[in-house]
Amino acid sequence: MKMMKSIFAATFALFAITAVAQEEGKVEKKESKKERLAEELSLTEEQSKQMEEAFQVMITQKKELKANTSLSEEERKAEMKKIRDEHHAAMESILDDEQLEKFNAMKDERKEKMQSPEMRAKRQTKEMTDRLGLSEDQQEKVYDVNLRIGERMNEVRKDESLDPKKKRESMKVNLEDKRKELSVILTAEQLEQYD
Repeated sequence: MKMMKSIFAATFALFAITAVAQEEGKVEKKESKKERLAEELSLTEEQSKQMEEAFQVMITQKKELKANTSLSEEERKAEMKKIRDEHHAAMESILDDEQLEKFNAMKDERKEKMQSPEMRAKRQTKEMTDRLGLSEDQQEKVYDVNLRIGERMNEVRKDESLDPKKKRESMKVNLEDKRKELSVILTAEQLEQYD
């Protein structure tokens, strides 16, 4: 009995330490992104402070919008556009013309990178590895699934012949297929955590 308590206490301590380390890593990553942005745009201290405030406002607004379940899909899209427009207006008031041009170019480049099926599959696989503790063999197989489903979903997004409802239905089918494929790769415990 004492042995079980010791094992439980050690396991709990390990999880607590891991959680704290992950949170610290997120904070460090966020700080390095802010520093890189400040450096690449040659921001003054005042501009850096204003940018941080503008990003915090946008993050808060997006969280509130996500939590608001009373809106229709069209209303949600309209609100999201309004948030983006307000944020862009804030950036225009903070940055000079040259900085704004660089900022928009950086944003476009990042968006393009993040939307490729390869980058999406890589990011999803890393997140799943961190969250589920995937083995190397599982990582390769999960990446292949994420990439294959990502490519199919990309085709759906680009298909202008589909109305929004049909696109959502196709996306849902792809996500169901993904879960079926993952159920063969993941352990029962991992699959439960994934869901």
